Amino acid sequence: MNSVKRITLAALATLMVLAGGHSLPAQEATPIAIQGVPASATRIKITLAPEGNSAGPQGYYRYGQVTSYRERQSMLDKIPAEVSSLLKNKDAFVFQLGEFPGGTTYYAAVSPDNSVNRLDRDASQLWYIQMICASEGKAEVVKEGVAMNSDVRVPVRVTLPKVGVNPFTFDSSIGLQISGSSNGRPTVQATRGVAPVLQGSHVLEVGKLNVSVTLDDESNYTTASTITLNFSPFKVGLPDRSASGKPTDILTLGGARLAATEMAADFSSITLAVLDGSLEEDAAQQLALGAEMPNFSQIDLLARKPVTRADVLEQAREEGTATVFVFGDFRVDPRNYMPPQQTTGYLPVGADQITSLLLAEVPQKPAVYFVVREISMEDYFGKYAADELPYHLVADYTDPLRTTFRMPPSPYGGYGGFSGGYPGGGASMTLRQLFNLPEGTCSLVAFDASGKVIHVMASLNGDQFTGALGELNKLLIATLAQPSEKTKKKR
Repeated sequence: MNSVKRITLAALATLMVLAGGHSLPAQEATPIAIQGVPASATRIKITLAPEGNSAGPQGYYRYGQVTSYRERQSMLDKIPAEVSSLLKNKDAFVFQLGEFPGGTTYYAAVSPDNSVNRLDRDASQLWYIQMICASEGKAEVVKEGVAMNSDVRVPVRVTLPKVGVNPFTFDSSIGLQISGSSNGRPTVQATRGVAPVLQGSHVLEVGKLNVSVTLDDESNYTTASTITLNFSPFKVGLPDRSASGKPTDILTLGGARLAATEMAADFSSITLAVLDGSLEEDAAQQLALGAEMPNFSQIDLLARKPVTRADVLEQAREEGTATVFVFGDFRVDPRNYMPPQQTTGYLPVGADQITSLLLAEVPQKPAVYFVVREISMEDYFGKYAADELPYHLVADYTDPLRTTFRMPPSPYGGYGGFSGGYPGGGASMTLRQLFNLPEGTCSLVAFDASGKVIHVMASLNGDQFTGALGELNKLLIATLAQPSEKTKKKR
């Protein structure tokens, strides 16, 4: 962590371990700020307060390889004498699990336990573990006993006497996980419990900007911390926008670009600068009833040719009907496939069933476009190979090479793999972004023949999706009940 800039908690005075308390001295704070932000950029200062202790010691755990002093013989002299004196087995493998501000350090001494004549498996998989806490030249064993290849942790209570003006105590943990052994030496990973989260909000004329700051594992504000922004428009029907990144990242929140320029030394506030765009203008541009269909050019994965806004509206005007976009990916059997990182929602049913529910009893059948980021090769060369389908399959990525193609499982066993783009690896612009729809969910958007939004449901989970299809179906029946003039002339 030497390469990570940090603000240590100037107000951090005590670290309470449930097995015994330890006092930590306060440390001076050094602000982190993005340099070179124009003075003309709009600043938003947001007051922060602790989120509360909702996760507790059973929260998430950060896994990272730790240093084994026993495996590296030249480092044996680096084990503090006060720790070495507590070892029941002087040949134990000693690991440093982590260090808290002020010098409090946790160690784990791990050695094979052969005291039990086990019949079910190799006795080397049974380990005797001592969890040791050391601070200011003193050490104590806070937990010890026998464990197999499993997670062992010590609860830790951290008290921040002052975040702004309020004291804050949260429960976390530190520990280790033994995942096996190699040549008699245990494979150990350190685990760390929840870090404190600070939250705040700022109300604009058109919506509410929420900010969440997750401190690092040692309760410091560093370049490894996480800032999450969420903008919720007040106008009904407009989707939320969210962005997340490190304190030194530039965050894109819809059509606005923001950066964190200052964190108060006592964590009581954070200042954001709007580098480009505007949250107010972005809210006005987001899809809502009556809004215009954005310009786009995507690839039809089945026809293998571009499809544009002009193409879609030309077809809708000629047929006197509407156009429906369904955003989401189709599920695959998790027993057969290992899915890639997923940033969109999975549709609860297949394309045929969705299309059937959407178009039931609709007099002028709308064009249905499924917007996907991944596609099964089995389906592509199977059911999608039909001459005529009642729907289109469009790549969400403007660069279709970012589309993930799922390969079928090997006949010799194993999961089916995937090839193509990785959503987190420099993915290009998407139709979802052009439509200003949120990530990680399914969405339904319908346009009339003139390109105006007549229906939008930006955030749907699996339980809501079927009901949303029925609602849109009723709207399409009512809207398209009267044929257009062009349709009358054709008849």
